[in-house]
Amino acid sequence: MDRGLGLAPDFKPPPCRPSLLTLCPALDSAGERPVIVDFDALPDAPEGSDVERIAKGEAPQ
Repeated sequence: MDRGLGLAPDFKPPPCRPSLLTLCPALDSAGERPVIVDFDALPDAPEGSDVERIAKGEAPQ
């Protein structure tokens, strides 16, 4: 029924089989920790600054 239709390539890595010649990474590792930015801790823009004008939708001076 689906003859002639292309299939999407399989990008999965090959299975890891521990041996003397291979190095299998830990599969349960979480990776790098995400960077968390607390935007509430940032100071307010100074009165009349370009930052305040842009935040209000106005053109900077």
